Amino acid sequence: MPFIKLDTRILDSSLWVRPIDRDLFITALLKCEPRELLQPEAQLEIRTLDTTGWCVPAGWYGFVRAAAPGLAHAAVVPEEAAIEAFERLGSPEQSSASPEYDGRRLIRVSGGFIVLNYMKYRDFDYGSRDRQRRLRERAKAQREVAREASRVTTVTSRRDVTQADADADADAEKYNSKSKNLPAQPIKPARRRREPDPRHMLFKAKIGEYWRLYNPGHPDMPWDGAEGKALDALLKSSPSLDIDAFRGLVRSRGLSEVNHGERPSIWLRTALRYLSGPLNRYSKPLRMDAIPQPGIRHDPIEPTRDWEADLLDFHAQRSVRPTADREAWRRCLVWLQSKINIQSIDTWLKPLRLLPALNGGKSILVAPSEEWGMVQGKYGSLICEALYLHGVGIGEFELWCWDEKAKQDPWKRLGSSVN
Repeated sequence: MPFIKLDTRILDSSLWVRPIDRDLFITALLKCEPRELLQPEAQLEIRTLDTTGWCVPAGWYGFVRAAAPGLAHAAVVPEEAAIEAFERLGSPEQSSASPEYDGRRLIRVSGGFIVLNYMKYRDFDYGSRDRQRRLRERAKAQREVAREASRVTTVTSRRDVTQADADADADAEKYNSKSKNLPAQPIKPARRRREPDPRHMLFKAKIGEYWRLYNPGHPDMPWDGAEGKALDALLKSSPSLDIDAFRGLVRSRGLSEVNHGERPSIWLRTALRYLSGPLNRYSKPLRMDAIPQPGIRHDPIEPTRDWEADLLDFHAQRSVRPTADREAWRRCLVWLQSKINIQSIDTWLKPLRLLPALNGGKSILVAPSEEWGMVQGKYGSLICEALYLHGVGIGEFELWCWDEKAKQDPWKRLGSSVN
């Protein structure tokens, strides 16, 4: 169960005397999750989508995935009063006890809100003083036990002393006199407690992002002592593994043919094998044209008729080689991922088939149905740019589909990149 630590010094802060600001801020803390900003993020106005001119530096912060009305509803605060409170929390405050970010506490960015000092108080070690006190008390108790053990009381019983007893006492006294001249054995220093690896929280956050992406129906990642031990073992065995390499490792697992709902404690034991790239179900390197992508749908939508037979029919009518250029279209899709969100690519672009260019240099994109007619208007310019950059024809295309209702030629032209 996620939790957040509250510093008791908040009672003496300027935030505590404003109840609405306080309720909104604590509600935002309860909905926070750690997130790394790889580049500065612009602050947005509360009432509009304009930027304020101030940017959040790159680093780790608390991210609240919620809009202003939703956060106000969760805090049981009237919306207009909440808007004014959000403006105060995101503005510089000279009376704030925290000089970082000019006194700003909660700012609006694209996709939600950012709690600026989240990581500062989250990583603060509040129990250091109590641990040192308990350590001193435990050391004192051990010294007392050792002192009591050294107090040996010799009790002499009344009995007849034989010659054998006298010889044994003499030998013992002689041995003790020799042992006094031996050098003292060095006292082994107490083993220091191993400091936590600073990469642990960063790697755990990346694993959490991977889990939420591939398990949208179960956003709470399973994490207990087994996961922590598995991650510690990975960090101990790979001291040079940095966050960039681990990010690539997690991405390779995401592209592999594996069970993405598997507990992290299981796959972290063999996580280093993903450094070489995605793997198939047999733990062999995965072919690039077989790599799945996360999103709404991975399998292409097929028409009712046999797809390959339709392609042969289409090419036979237009004297074009009956082979879909899957590798070229795969390269175009990889480039388009930086321009279009992955859900749109999986839904509208991935089911398309790219055919070789006709005599005029235009490529042919074949869609499953007429519903794909919007692709030309919405993504046409980006598709043309991808085709041109990857050397497919002259960078233009025609969009066709199979029309089952047509009486003569079932192939229907939906549009062209240059009408």
